[in-house]
Amino acid sequence: MTSRHLYFKLLWEDVKRKSWAAALEGLSLFFAMPVALAMVLSNITVERFGEQLTQMERQRAAISMLKFGDSYPIVMLILGVAAVVIGISVFSYLHSRRQVDFYHSLPVKRETQFAVHASAGILITAAVYLLTLAMALVVAVVGGGFSMGLLWAAAKGYLCHMLYYILMYTVTVLAVMLTGTRIASVLGTAVFLGYFPALGGLVYAFCSMFLKTYYGRIPSIWTTVLPRISPADAMIQGISEGVTPVRAAGALAAILLIGGLTLFLYKKRPSEAAGKTMTFAAAGHVIKVLMVIPFGLAGSLFFSAMNGGLGWSVFGTVVGVVVSHCVIEVIYHADFKKLFCHEKTMAACMAAALAVVLGFRFDVLKYDSFLPSAEQIVSASVDFDTDGWVTWEANPLYYDRGAPRVLQGDAAGIEALLSIAEEGIQQTREREQGIWNYQESHYVVVRYTLKGGKKVYRAYQMALEPVLDAADEIYTEAGYKQALYPGLTLPEEEAVSNMVYMDYAENVRKPAGTQEELAAVYQAYREEITAMSLSRMKTEAPIGKLLLISDENAQILKVRETREERQSANWQPDYTRYWYEGFFYPIYPSFTRTIQALSDCGIQAGDWMDPENIESIQVEYSQQVEREVHVNADGSVYYTQTSYGDPIVFNYKEPEEIRQLMEGFGAYNGKNQMQEMENGYSVTITMDSDKGEIQRIVAGGFLKGKVPELVAADAEAADAQAADTQTGNVGAAEEFAADAVATENK
Repeated sequence: MTSRHLYFKLLWEDVKRKSWAAALEGLSLFFAMPVALAMVLSNITVERFGEQLTQMERQRAAISMLKFGDSYPIVMLILGVAAVVIGISVFSYLHSRRQVDFYHSLPVKRETQFAVHASAGILITAAVYLLTLAMALVVAVVGGGFSMGLLWAAAKGYLCHMLYYILMYTVTVLAVMLTGTRIASVLGTAVFLGYFPALGGLVYAFCSMFLKTYYGRIPSIWTTVLPRISPADAMIQGISEGVTPVRAAGALAAILLIGGLTLFLYKKRPSEAAGKTMTFAAAGHVIKVLMVIPFGLAGSLFFSAMNGGLGWSVFGTVVGVVVSHCVIEVIYHADFKKLFCHEKTMAACMAAALAVVLGFRFDVLKYDSFLPSAEQIVSASVDFDTDGWVTWEANPLYYDRGAPRVLQGDAAGIEALLSIAEEGIQQTREREQGIWNYQESHYVVVRYTLKGGKKVYRAYQMALEPVLDAADEIYTEAGYKQALYPGLTLPEEEAVSNMVYMDYAENVRKPAGTQEELAAVYQAYREEITAMSLSRMKTEAPIGKLLLISDENAQILKVRETREERQSANWQPDYTRYWYEGFFYPIYPSFTRTIQALSDCGIQAGDWMDPENIESIQVEYSQQVEREVHVNADGSVYYTQTSYGDPIVFNYKEPEEIRQLMEGFGAYNGKNQMQEMENGYSVTITMDSDKGEIQRIVAGGFLKGKVPELVAADAEAADAQAADTQTGNVGAAEEFAADAVATENK
């Protein structure tokens, strides 16, 4: 009983000494919660939202401000700052030898002293936050924003905010136990909060810069595991993604572990450590090594970004190690004479940093040349990055765009994939040697699932031309196409009910027909898009697109329409909105069965290309004026660059001219990355305004090898005229120069 009474007495005295912290924190939370909520509720008026929606909007606003989440992160920001300030403040007596001697001379156990000070910092915030939260609830009641949902959200928000506050607080106290001055405590807290995210980002940057086949769009230890060791990152993840039971249990376990370690260090902390930068010399050396090596890597990365040479990379490493080591030594000893103290440790750190840098630069582990055998592979997948049609932005939709498309793991497919990967490795070497001589390239991502379950990713920037047959073999596989276009796996009734056709003038039409006729469209399209190869995609431009979307995703996208549109009696989805784009799949001219099936349902696919629907076509021809060919010493060409002059504009309005031009026209929208276009031509189609098109302009060019004869003739005439003009200019210049010389001689 005496011990308990002593604890509460000491706790009350400590809380009173920290009343300034309670006042500052309370003032900040007062303006962030009750005052801010009152302002928000006062802006939600009947005049703006109507009688039916006003109450609902007020309740929604109150919940969004008092719950834990990214809708109103100001409260967590205030509590995070308070955790650092109060954490350093409650144990600030450890920084003064006189105060340490006083507290340690009291007839109180070390454990009790620790419990008093540690709990004081938690109880101050818990009480202040609870008081301001109660005031905010009163404001919600008065302002008409109260509901039982608000009460539950506020209670849950209080627990989650306090959970992450205590986590940040215990980490700060740990930094105080390891340091002997306030400045060192602040720096130590910053290290604990930011070290692991910074280290993960540093390694990720090294992989992205020096490993030519590194694929950084998948979760890895550098991007997920390391950053989440930081309590600051854990707090951010909780705010942005929600606090799950697993996250809450992890945070609680971290609090208990760090709290136990802090208590252990408090008991072991010598009294004479007050005023010293580091309390424990051994810990100081470990922390110094863990800091100096990453600083050396950061220096290398900085100079490599400025100048990619090996010498500058080594120079950056040396500078980073020396400067950081010297600065840390000065901070440790508070004496500039100790600038180059512990030179052996500095040399060891420099050797370690240089080993990492050189290991990455010369790919010592042969990362870029990795190629497993077929026997090692259980399954594999590949993304050719040739289709821009599947670009969803929301996670509830079909899948995460970052994952490569699925490839069935049959023997033939694996061999084809390995041949593509081998060519990718070869072209990567050619790029490094400066002898890569292709004009077009694609970002090809390969994933191997090896025996034992390990997944290995590689990304190659490569031309597909040498392995086009192998790529076609994979691309026309049914399982691959279904992964690429998930709409092909929809139940027939669901696909048919949401089916919509759109042309390139953004005219939207709903197929009209019997269930059997609509199903015929879906079946024909599934078969023809599956058979579509990359080789054919090079020579064909889509003429329209077909919407294939599930009921669930269609409902998700409808919610994005504005409230006024959804309340309209004749409201229809606006399929021209960008969020529908990923669910429209391409229709190519060779899809004759699909085009016929759509015709049976009242839709003439590609009719927008009919000359009768086109008012005029403008062709901008950019004349080639220079071609630069870079040649190696052995005579091989590795890069060709073409320069163009100012464009020459041709306009065509006659029906026969328009018909000829449309035979070679391809709409340019970046969706079909394999589509090969003629360089130097830009085509703009203006639709007939009397036809009622939504979009009057369609931009594109001419497909490779399909420039109409009349355009080619006009371009040739323009080239000839430009050549004559240039010859005349040269002659005039020579004549002027000759006259100038003659005049000077006279």
